[in-house]
Amino acid sequence: MAQKPHEIGARKNGRRRKNQQEYIEGKTIFELVKGDRMEGRYIDLVRKMAEKPRNAGMNIGYFPTNFVVRENELFRIDYMDERNFENRGIKCWSKTDEFMEYVSEHK
Repeated sequence: MAQKPHEIGARKNGRRRKNQQEYIEGKTIFELVKGDRMEGRYIDLVRKMAEKPRNAGMNIGYFPTNFVVRENELFRIDYMDERNFENRGIKCWSKTDEFMEYVSEHK
């Protein structure tokens, strides 16, 4: 069965409340990339997740600390609209120079 990515946020009267975050137990994509435990299926899941906001003309934050894996499921835990996955996010979902720079700044 295909994994479905999850978007975390509270709903009130059927509307999503922005900027509300919930704690999700698990490893962030950042931690998985840093520890050489990143799996390609998480990129597939985030690309699938990105379709909905992209089709609505919106953007979400794709920095790897915004995504948590729990029991092999991907959860988005933050909202940000100034970056997109292909132009910014993908650079930090593998050990690129940008990723390693972030690691060195956040030891």
